[in-house]
This record gives sequence, C-alpha cells and structure tokens, in this order.
Amino acid sequence: MPRALQNPKKAPPPELVAALRNHLHLFVQGFQHLNHRTDPYLQRKLRLVVQQHLHRFPLLSSGSEAAVHPLLAALQDSCKRRPGPASRDLRAHMLQLLSAELAVTSPDPVPARHVTLSFLSQLLDMTLETEQVARSDPTISALSATHFLNQENGRVP
Repeated sequence: MPRALQNPKKAPPPELVAALRNHLHLFVQGFQHLNHRTDPYLQRKLRLVVQQHLHRFPLLSSGSEAAVHPLLAALQDSCKRRPGPASRDLRAHMLQLLSAELAVTSPDPVPARHVTLSFLSQLLDMTLETEQVARSDPTISALSATHFLNQENGRVP
C-alpha cells in the first residue's frame, strides 16, 4: 500500500482514496488465491489492510445511497448460497481479524468498536446461508446469534 495511506495525521489525496474504494476489494479477494493462512507475511499484510481501511470508508446507513464498503465487497462471494472453499476461507480469516479488532483496546474504543460491529452486522445481513455464520469465530458467532434472534423478533440491532 502507498506510504501516503500510512500516516493517520495526514489525509491522503482524494484520487488515491477513490482508487482504493474502486479496487481494494479486488486486492483483498486476491488473498484467497494465496496461502494467507500459513504465510506470516500475507497474514501481516491482510491484518494491516483491515486495520487501515476498515475505518477509512463509511459503512452504509439506513436509507444511504453510498457505495458498499470495499472490505464488504471483497467478502460478497462468501455471502452467497454455497460459497466456494477459497471465499469461505478468506471470510473465516477476515472474521478472525475483525474479532481481534474488537478485542484491541484503542485510545478511543467506542467509535472503533462501533464501526467494527456495524461492519459485522452488515456482513451478517448480506449472508444468505446460516451455516456460514455458524462457522464463524466464537466472538462473532455470539454476535451472530444475537443478530439473528433480533431479526426473528422484529428488532433491528
């Protein structure tokens, strides 16, 4: 990733942000074709992408016409009925990274956790197969169970 993105104190050029919005999902999807589960370098890079870009782009809000978050777009194949093994594995790895994001204590934990939980909620809303949710990390599974119970009871989380 370009160095201009690594400095949180300086806003990156709008052209770079637009290019990321349009192409980051392809970069992340490329990980499913690599050995991201056992290669420490790829694990670090994927974790860095999640840490840097989860909070960079806005998530959809109700009634919003905004584009889908690039990391959600990268996981769309895993939300279909009968997703392929590579997309399921990438989803599982990303869920582990997101679970770790929830566990990290940041200087301002409430907004960071809110974004992560909103991202997970949108991912669960996109998921068509409940078995996909059941394969999730234990932290995510607990969130998923609550999410689906709220949906069945007519409450929106």
